[in-house]
Amino acid sequence: MKGNFWVAAAAAMGLGLVLDLLLFQVLLGGTLTMEPGLRTPLAGPWPKIVAAALLFGWGFTWIYAQGIGDGPWLGQGLRFGLAAGVLTHGALGLTAAT
Repeated sequence: MKGNFWVAAAAAMGLGLVLDLLLFQVLLGGTLTMEPGLRTPLAGPWPKIVAAALLFGWGFTWIYAQGIGDGPWLGQGLRFGLAAGVLTHGALGLTAAT
């Protein structure tokens, strides 16, 4: 994994955190404060949110870096599906756990 990979992974992580903040604080901020059972991300478990963003950014950058290979398409599709499923559910599990 070269230097460009890590720069792209850091950019994906940062973009994910900025978009989460924009969505939950700016667009949904008023709605979330009216609901007593919901909490905003600023009051949330930040270490888990950052870990989920790191996992998501690194994982999908890795998937993108793999690209389309010369191997059989079924194996590539299964690898992509498995990696995407683990990353998506892993990131969601980290942010949903309190």
